[in-house]
Amino acid sequence: MGNRVYVFLESQDFPNPIAVYAHYAGEDIYEPVASILATTDRIGDSSYLTAQIINAVFTSLGYDGKLSFGVSAVADPYEAAAWADNPSMYVNLDTGTCQIGDQHFDRFGTPQ
Repeated sequence: MGNRVYVFLESQDFPNPIAVYAHYAGEDIYEPVASILATTDRIGDSSYLTAQIINAVFTSLGYDGKLSFGVSAVADPYEAAAWADNPSMYVNLDTGTCQIGDQHFDRFGTPQ
């Protein structure tokens, strides 16, 4: 059917997480997000960091403005992730930390 994956962007500034969905990206979605987290000076600036991450994902994975990607607010990221073919990535925009499956990482990609 695809190689579906989600990145959920969470912040105390947002009432619900922002879901970035890619239908065919699979695990390739993790690298552009990790790269932004390791290099940005916008940790804690949830709106700006959200824009940086979405731009990096769309640019690096070749989004042409048509199909295969989406962005939405979700009340329950775990319910949304049930449709994914790959482990979801959960990003805390306030701290820069993230989680893929059961593995937690600091903003520089070091396992915690």
